Order: sequence, then structure tokens, then C-alpha cells
Amino acid sequence: MDQCYLCSKEELSEIYTKDKYFIYKCKNCSHKQLFPIPNDDLLKELYSQSADNKFLSNGSSDTLKEKLDKDENFISNYYEDRISSIQELNLPKQAKVLDFGCTNGLFIKSILEAGYKNTMGYDIATNLVEEGIEMGYDLHSGPIEDFSTNYQGNFDLIVAYDVLEHLPNPKKTLEYLNQLLKEGGTLLYRIPYIDSLQAKVLGAKSPIIDPPYHIHYYTVQSVQVLMKGAGYQVQKMSTPFWTKQTDTYLETIGIPSFFGKLLRYIFKPLSFFIEATKLGGNLLVISKKN
Repeated sequence: MDQCYLCSKEELSEIYTKDKYFIYKCKNCSHKQLFPIPNDDLLKELYSQSADNKFLSNGSSDTLKEKLDKDENFISNYYEDRISSIQELNLPKQAKVLDFGCTNGLFIKSILEAGYKNTMGYDIATNLVEEGIEMGYDLHSGPIEDFSTNYQGNFDLIVAYDVLEHLPNPKKTLEYLNQLLKEGGTLLYRIPYIDSLQAKVLGAKSPIIDPPYHIHYYTVQSVQVLMKGAGYQVQKMSTPFWTKQTDTYLETIGIPSFFGKLLRYIFKPLSFFIEATKLGGNLLVISKKN
């Protein structure tokens, strides 16, 4: 590996080794990236895998569906924070929304219930898309270049949670998303934050460091470089910590919901500090198409 993916500078230094993979940091733009990058065959296998909770929420989407069958309010609680982030954008209810990386479409269920009826989803995992179509959601798969051509300039908002860290070429994907947006359209996405408190404390043991699933590792600086190069202007970046979704996520792995809520209450003062100092585990980014 001889140059940075983002800035092309040859100023890389190895910072972590994990599971026979190496993670390098660019001294120029602070971006961190995996080496070697998984080949197309491995990526295709990972994207189609629905039994593995680690990748693109594919496995957890099955868990969420099971929870929905038992409690119809579980999904709306799980996605409450995401819906709040969309509502804070003050889009009209007739706005056209795309959930990019939709898996089987359960987040779309919450978007529709929030009143945004012109909502569809896209995911490369064809098996999960077919499952969502059977549940009645407007989902699409296939080559992203074809989808971006067919729906060019169609969307007011694209939401992409926990996607960009998995892509070997996120800049190219962001350019396709830019093509899908209307002029002045908004891109809302979340990515793991490599400069978070947990990553600083745990190092390679942090769940953020997760090869071969996580390929790119973003900082505030490298996000700015990436977005500018792909045709966006960053409006806002924040680092949420211990949100309501954390409660329901803990419930999916067997921790009682009341205990998760109790922990969130206990850690509330710490949450304010971590979010204020931008040390939360994820970066939530709002950008506008230039």
C-alpha cells in the first residue's frame, strides 16, 4: 500500500494489525484505511450474507424482523433517533426519500409511518431486497450505476446509515448518490468514528476496528476531504453517544430494555460531555449537494 485513498499522498503509517489485515493512517489528511482491501468475490459473499450480524446490519435485520413479529412497536422505538434526525431537516412530507443500504426495508417502515410516503430503498443484497419486496416495500437492487441513471435527480433526501465504512470506493458511491439527489438535496449518513473515545481507549480491540467488514475509517478532517471531492458541502457533524437506539439494540442481544434505559440515564452526564467534545462512537453527517 503506497498512497492514501482520499488525498493520494504517500504519507502512510501502520497503526493496527488485526485478523491478518493492516490499518494505515495518512499523515496528511488523517484518513485511515484497510489493507489489503477485500476482493470482489469476498465482498459479494459478505453482502449476501444474512446470518452474520457484523455486516451492514444484514444479520440484525433478521433479528429486528423477529422482534417486530412479537412487538409491533419495537421497530419504531429502534429507529426513533433516526426518524428524529430526518424530522429535524424540516422536509415537507411529500419529499422523496431514499434509504441507501436498506437491507429488508424495516427502516423504511418507520419512515413511512412518520409521514414520508414517497420513500424507497436500495441495497446490493438481493436476497434481503426480495424479502422486503414481499413485505410490501418499494425496494431496488442491481448495479448502482443503473439505479442512479434511472432515478437521476429524483430524491430530496438520501439516508445512508452504516454503509460508507464498508465500501472499497466510497467516493464513487457518493458521486452516484449525488447524481440521485435533486439540486440542493440532502445526504444524511452515519459512520463509525475512528477518533471516538472507545477507539482511543480500546485501540484494535474496539468494535470499530473490524476487518474485513470495515474498510475505511473516518475522521472529521477526512470526511470533509471526501465530501468536497464528491460534490457536497458538509452542513453539520455530530457524534451521538448512548441514544435510545442503544437501548433497543441491547435488547436485541438479550439485555432487558429497562436495564438499557437505566444505563442511559446513569451515563447521561457523560453523554453530554462525549457529544460536546466529539468523542462519540459514530459520526452523524448532514451534507448538501453542491
